[in-house]
Amino acid sequence: MVIRDAQISDINKIFELAQSLSYNDTSLAEEGFLVSGYSEDNYEKFLGKSFFYVALIEEKIVGYRLAVEVGNPAHLQNYTSFHRVTWLSNELFEVDKLIYLAQSGTAVDYQRRGIASATLQHLINQNPNHSLFCAIAEKPLRNQASISFFEHKGFQRIGYFKPEKFKNISEYMSGRYALIKKK
Repeated sequence: MVIRDAQISDINKIFELAQSLSYNDTSLAEEGFLVSGYSEDNYEKFLGKSFFYVALIEEKIVGYRLAVEVGNPAHLQNYTSFHRVTWLSNELFEVDKLIYLAQSGTAVDYQRRGIASATLQHLINQNPNHSLFCAIAEKPLRNQASISFFEHKGFQRIGYFKPEKFKNISEYMSGRYALIKKK
């Protein structure tokens, strides 16, 4: 397996892969990661401005990971959505460098082969002094595969977001998970 930076020529395949992993039937959420849809234009805008990797086997894109550097976590408190998060720990705001894990995906035929782990480890190796955090859907569906994956990698639940109304889902809640690098 080769992991490299995503390129403009990869965008269509990444988009197709993400679409193939998007569940219309949320009862399937327990079986794997949920991918929120970006357009091809959205993906293209991340090139060169984020940590955007593809995993290849025999030159075929079988997975990807998209992450964005947040910078100083203290600035997060200026964002409206972060005021709405119930934080269980202040550790996230005490780190120097922070990366948000925006999205990842692995082709169905290649799942459970360590591709998601490899792209995450590649990100960690490239940014050894950064802490990482992500959001995972917990209600009305529980994305147990994502929760288990990140907990196995050392991430801990540090907060949750439960808006009054989210996309017509009154019981929506997403957990905030982080891998904190101590100063």
